[in-house]
Order: sequence, then C-alpha cells, then structure tokens
Amino acid sequence: MATISKRTTGGYQAQICVKGRRMTRSFTRLADAKRWASETERSLEIGEHPDAKLPLRHFIEEHRHHILCAHKHPRHESNVLGFLLEDPLSDILACDVKPQDIDDWIERRRTIPSRVTGKIVKESTIARQRQILSAIFSGMVKKGIIKTNPCREAEKPADAEARERVATDEEIERLKLVAHYVEGEPPYTKTQRVCAAFILACCTGMRAGEMMRIERSWIHGRTLRLPAEATKTAKGRTIALNDRAARILEDVCSLGFSPSIWDLQDGTRDALWRKIRDAAGLRDEYDQHGRLIKQGLTFHDGRATFCTWAASPGPDGAPRLDVMSLARQTGHRNLHMLMRYYRPKVESFVERLNR
Repeated sequence: MATISKRTTGGYQAQICVKGRRMTRSFTRLADAKRWASETERSLEIGEHPDAKLPLRHFIEEHRHHILCAHKHPRHESNVLGFLLEDPLSDILACDVKPQDIDDWIERRRTIPSRVTGKIVKESTIARQRQILSAIFSGMVKKGIIKTNPCREAEKPADAEARERVATDEEIERLKLVAHYVEGEPPYTKTQRVCAAFILACCTGMRAGEMMRIERSWIHGRTLRLPAEATKTAKGRTIALNDRAARILEDVCSLGFSPSIWDLQDGTRDALWRKIRDAAGLRDEYDQHGRLIKQGLTFHDGRATFCTWAASPGPDGAPRLDVMSLARQTGHRNLHMLMRYYRPKVESFVERLNR
C-alpha cells in the first residue's frame, strides 16, 4: 500500500513497500506522486523493476552526471554521451532496447562524420563508444533494472590495428625546430613546453595526463614519485629519470610555475601539439584514394617510443630494461598491453639475428 505525505519543504513524498522492497520518491505534484506509486507497485508485483519503463536517455544522463563528478578526465566520455543523447536510441524504453537497436545505432554512427575532423569515424572509434554504452547497460543489469546487456549480442565493430609508430631522432629535431625549443634552455612559451613534454614522454614513458600534473614536491633527485590520484590506473608509482629527462624537468622547474610546473591544461597541450606536429609535417599521409599510407605522430606515441627504446639492446647488447622493470616504469600490470607499446622495426632484427 502506498503512503503519500506532504513535505514541509514543499511537494509530496510517495512511499511504497511490495514484497519487502521499499521505495521512496519525491514529486512536486500530488498527481505525479499517485501515478508513480500506482505504476511502481504494479511493476514490483509482476517482478519488473519500475525504472525499466524509463527511456534510455535517463540512464545516459545519470551516467554523464556521474563521470563529470567522479572522473579525472571526463571530457571525452561526456562528449560521447552527448552524441548518444541526440540519437533516436536514447528515446527507447530501457526494457525495450534489443540487440537490433544497438546494431541500428552502429549503422547510423558509421554515416555521421566527426565534429572535430569532419571525416567519417573509424570502426575503432565506434568500438570505443560501444564500450561506453555497454558499461551503462551493465550497470543497469547489476541494479536489476534489465535482465541482459543488449550490447553483448549486438555487432562488435573491429578494433583498430596496433599502431607501429614511434618518433625518430630526426622527427624530434623537426618538432624542436618548429616549436623554437632548444634543449638545455628553459621553455618559456607554452609551445616550447609542449615540445619539451613530448621529449620527456620519450625519455620516461609517462602519459600526457600524468606529466601535466607534475609538482615540484614529486621530484626527488633522479626519480619522480607519482601519487595514485594523478595516474590513470589510480596506482602510484615511481619513475626513473635519465640524464636527459632530469635536465628537462630542471629547466621547466626554473620557470617557477605552481602547482603544476608546466602551466598547461590538457586541452591546450593537445591543441598546441597538433599545431607543431602538423607544421613539422608529421600528420597522417594518404594516397589519392584516401587510403592511409603513413601514420602520423601522436603525443601518446612518445610512450611507445620510450618502451621500444628501453626494451631494445643497449651498448652492451642487453635490453636497457627487462620486461618486469619496464612494466614497473610505465605502470602496466597487463604485459599484453605493454606489448602494444613495443614497436621495433623488423630491419633491426637482422643484425641481432646474425650475432
């Protein structure tokens, strides 16, 4: 039996209890409270979760609010959820979403160009967005709102092939020339600091988000202590600094910025990186039919550049870092993921095989 009471702060509160399950919700109007109580009691009597009759957009908006409050870097996922809210899929009731509806959304997504590049998005991009949607459904299953995740039986777009790109010494020199950055001198401009940060990534294997949050108190001689809150995996780790990395950090610290020594936001860093990368002629290259013939350089390739260099033979013929040491430096707990960052040229194997 439902109980509806008037709240002292205004509005009405409806309470129900069916089969030992209690639910409470507040409403502005009495009629809405009575309607909710009646429909919810009926749903619980037949074993159906009352929220299952809400449109999918309710859960997308709820998830979007959660990541904006809880995630350290919510911009990308928030944008994806914004696109989903504009799609007809979001108007379907949660209990009525079928695998075919997910397939239809994937087909529509394949025809909609990116708002950033203006090009049709890649299959790997759709696959990542599908993962975000699947996570929402998985949460609904866990709460008992729906019984199965429709993404499980829907089409799965192909993941992107592993990248093979690393930065060469010649390409790093081109980036420095475009950014007017001279190693050994303080990087006064933001463009120079972005270039310095990329070189630091090539020397340490750090992620961009980790570097942009470095504070002076994290630096201890030839090591850098990353607190758990600053890492992607929420696991703190200590980074070893070689001579080149230590000099870069010393030059950046001399500028006196605080709390972050870089004085750069993630969005600014990304925009300036693309600017100097394109000016250096290191963007994607396509043939006359629009087929990719050479991968452009991304900021994250600095991480792969370090992994490839550190795992390659040093002057004594042995790898500079063994696999376990490299995983500790980069923060990888899954060695399969670490392998994606090891990108040696096959030509380099010939000499090593002849030894």
